[in-house]
Amino acid sequence: MYRACIALVDATRARLFTFDRDSDAGETREELLEHEDLVDPARHQRLEPAFARRVVRELGALLERSGAHRLIVCARPSMLGELRAADLRGNGIVIDEVRHDLVELSSAKLRERLAEYGLLPPVPPRAAREVTP
Repeated sequence: MYRACIALVDATRARLFTFDRDSDAGETREELLEHEDLVDPARHQRLEPAFARRVVRELGALLERSGAHRLIVCARPSMLGELRAADLRGNGIVIDEVRHDLVELSSAKLRERLAEYGLLPPVPPRAAREVTP
């Protein structure tokens, strides 16, 4: 079982996901599930530190609920600095940082991109489809 939390954060929006992958008897099952889509109500005022604190609270709760021991944070360097200041490394959490704003990606594209970066397992090949004439 592989489980991780993923945070896509920019100055005004944060999307929080969990990723679960389980292999059993040669079959691999995956689920990338979006839990929160947070929007900063003061987004026109650019209050990054306040929004970062809100994201950290929600992310801490998600880490606790999910039981994940890995966190992948994707954000621009300035927001990474704000999030890093909160230090979510408690309870053995391993944190990987991606210095890119990926908040607008679809779930499928996010899955592919994180696999390309080596942060998620490779995307499993799709089962061959039977073609009937």
